[in-house]
Amino acid sequence: MSRKLLLPLVLAFSAQAVILLLLQPPVWGTNLAPPWCVNPGGTGGCYARIQEAIDAASSGTVIDVATGTYTEHLVMKDGVSIHGQGWLSTTIHGGHSGPTPTVYMLNIWAGTVLSGVHVTGGGTGITATSTQEGGCIAIWYAAPTIINTLVNGCTARNGGGVFVRNSSPTFDNVSAWWNEAQQRGGGYYIDGTGLVTLTDSSLFAGTNGTLVFNTAGWDGGGMSLSGITATIMGLRVWYNTAQGNGGGVELTNAPNQVLFALNQINQNSATNGGGVDAYNATRLLWGLNGVDRNTAKHSGGGAQFSQSAGLIQSNWFRTNTAGSYGGGLSVNSGSPDLIVRGNWIEDNTAGFGAGVYLQTTAAPWIDGNIIVTNTSNTAAGIGLYQAGVVTITNNILAHNVASTTAHLAGGILVDSSPARIINNTIADNLGDGIIFQAAEDVAIVNNIVSGNLGHGIEHYSDTLWVSPTLVYTAAYNDILNNSDGHYAGLSGGVHDLHVNPQFVGTGADLRAFYHLQAASPVSVTGSTAWAPEYDLDGDRRILGGSVSMGADEIAVVERQLYLPVVLRH
Repeated sequence: MSRKLLLPLVLAFSAQAVILLLLQPPVWGTNLAPPWCVNPGGTGGCYARIQEAIDAASSGTVIDVATGTYTEHLVMKDGVSIHGQGWLSTTIHGGHSGPTPTVYMLNIWAGTVLSGVHVTGGGTGITATSTQEGGCIAIWYAAPTIINTLVNGCTARNGGGVFVRNSSPTFDNVSAWWNEAQQRGGGYYIDGTGLVTLTDSSLFAGTNGTLVFNTAGWDGGGMSLSGITATIMGLRVWYNTAQGNGGGVELTNAPNQVLFALNQINQNSATNGGGVDAYNATRLLWGLNGVDRNTAKHSGGGAQFSQSAGLIQSNWFRTNTAGSYGGGLSVNSGSPDLIVRGNWIEDNTAGFGAGVYLQTTAAPWIDGNIIVTNTSNTAAGIGLYQAGVVTITNNILAHNVASTTAHLAGGILVDSSPARIINNTIADNLGDGIIFQAAEDVAIVNNIVSGNLGHGIEHYSDTLWVSPTLVYTAAYNDILNNSDGHYAGLSGGVHDLHVNPQFVGTGADLRAFYHLQAASPVSVTGSTAWAPEYDLDGDRRILGGSVSMGADEIAVVERQLYLPVVLRH
């Protein structure tokens, strides 16, 4: 059974193909003949300085820059392109001569190309005194194309490597290393109303498309994006640091579509959102990204999403760490139109909610994820605290570890949240399958809760701190082989079962392991009134008037009516 991906993520591959066609090296035009060349000695009729050639050139000129180091600051001209011999050969060095970028672009458009160079030495070299916007490259109200370029060792207030405002540039294979920003965007800072394309069309060849070892005093160690429409694909965002939010990527106040696909976001660190922090980004399309080994001091080791909407699908959140909440990812502050679907959330660590943490009115749809082998003190799989009407469907939560002595919630803990927990498989966790407390109107239906070290489902309350939940629904669940019994603090639900669900039960792939065998006794015993339309594989539920318990649907062929066929002649 194959997962049905939504169309926008499939289109990501088509977008990459288009970029490959569009982002070709500059075409040498009729204006290229001498003297449109630069070399360090100014020999052979060439210029000795790049800026001299730019000043003399007219639109349509491509200036060939020979191997060497050119210590100067450039102001690009509309329609005049610079073509170096590759970033290992041609260097433009600002000399750290003052608070100014090495390359400045204003009011230049799509015919202007910068390619094949190493840009460095922008700003003063000391972050605190680099008061300008943009260290290596600054782009204002422009739409240039920059390809096969390295920005390295620059300092600025915002955009240590590259600063972009109200522009629509295209970047392909533009790497940013060891840049520093006082405030935001150690590698890249991009804001305003532009349409930005930032890709590596080689898809991980060599060091292409890498953002590594950049730092930001505030947010966005690797990159900070605000307000833009963007396509960001094929990048490797590694080892970046932010003192605030978004060690790898910060995305804020983005009302337009941001497609973020096929990226690797690894080993970044921040206070919140070690890999990624998104705030008020309302048209997200995040798919096929690897988010691995990032660290947050507080919340969202892999990623944190706040007041955001869109689709987070088919990503890998692995081995991330949060000091407090949400080792894999954290969602807070509303986000009712955010869908977190089909992700693999594995081996993450946090104090609370190691796999997924939901808080402060957060109300996303958590659907069809594989949430396994995560470790926390409490709520190893999913933790909810004062969240909104969260919908949790079709997930497999298995082999998660609640490491405290009490083993509180190896699967799901619901605290003060009216969650809908429907058709999940919660099995073989170290800790209770599901705990809920002070969770008025919570619904727990059609789940398989099996083999957990603790209770199957526990309703917790005490006489001092936690009042009983007065209104809740717990029914149509299959509960068995939990070490402390089926229930605590509640009676068995209507139509609950205590039978072996007959998992496939073979192999190391936990997703396949917890699918149901065709003869499973829970294949037709769920509640159709509560069931979602599809299961975790994208297979339709409620066939033949019945529905399975757990994340996997065993399809029952509907009866078909055949009308009489009258053959004539």
